[in-house]
Amino acid sequence: LVYEIIPTNDKGFLIVGGTQLVNEISYMYALKIDSIGGFVWENTYSLSNYGNSAAMSVVPAVGGDGYILAGYGYHKDKDYQAYLVKINHNGEKLEYKDFGGSEANGAGLLTVYQNLYFLIYGVHKAKQYYPVISLIDTAFNLVGPLKKYDNISEVAGYAIPIVKGIDNGYWLAGYSAKDNTANPAGMVMRLTANCDTVWVKTVQTSASHDNYLRDVTPTSDGGCIAAGFKLYPSPQMGWLLKFDADGNICWQVNCDSTIINTAIEPPPQQGANSPALRGLGGVVTLTPNPATNMVQCKFLQYNPAQQNATLLLYNTQGVVVKKVPLTNT
Repeated sequence: LVYEIIPTNDKGFLIVGGTQLVNEISYMYALKIDSIGGFVWENTYSLSNYGNSAAMSVVPAVGGDGYILAGYGYHKDKDYQAYLVKINHNGEKLEYKDFGGSEANGAGLLTVYQNLYFLIYGVHKAKQYYPVISLIDTAFNLVGPLKKYDNISEVAGYAIPIVKGIDNGYWLAGYSAKDNTANPAGMVMRLTANCDTVWVKTVQTSASHDNYLRDVTPTSDGGCIAAGFKLYPSPQMGWLLKFDADGNICWQVNCDSTIINTAIEPPPQQGANSPALRGLGGVVTLTPNPATNMVQCKFLQYNPAQQNATLLLYNTQGVVVKKVPLTNT
């Protein structure tokens, strides 16, 4: 199984995940390929002989002397733990360390911050599952206290490395559910520079849907765009949400391949006999919407050229980026 691929300085790629033979435990796995996909080296990393392990993410090591794999493995005295494994440029294991306590801990996801690492992993304690963020130095020592987010819900899953915002804070995306039987909702967390919670928002397309968020990107207005998918019921489809800085949803889009016709109401009439609006009919349709590389406008009961109609194209910040006078064609 492959969980992450990153480019390397020699224009090749490093691929990490897990590998397993039939009736055997799984191991962390790394594969190095060159720029055209040719094999360079591969290696597996055994963390114990008592349970499975896999790498969920990888980053170049601070200092450039190798790579850090982050994932999970079984510790015979503690249960499953988040693990960091440092390897050199030839894939040889240099050191490793586990993070977590006596409770089960999920796979670690890693990102570089200045000369430190942010490690995100999940804790499964009793019936509760929640994310934890640790700041770790290059010797794999904790820097400052752990940040536990165990007040979100009974089940709170994470999906991605922490993302830095424009205000020196951070964003995290994933999912949340009240228990293991409930339908998960997409979840976005906004954090301060110290990883304290500013707000947590959960969103579902419907109470009967399974919703997951897998990525988040900060936007110039202080908010973010989160991406994920609706898994159940069919049809499965991608999912985009725009949040403002306070966690309000500006818009959301289901991103499947289906053409959507959207009816757009005209502005309020300025009197019953307003020449500019007479005969407008109240409907303009755009196909497809959201637009791709072309959009078709259909007008009912009026001629756009005679009305001096103009199509205004806005970006996600609400700024007009294009004005198109509309004609009969």
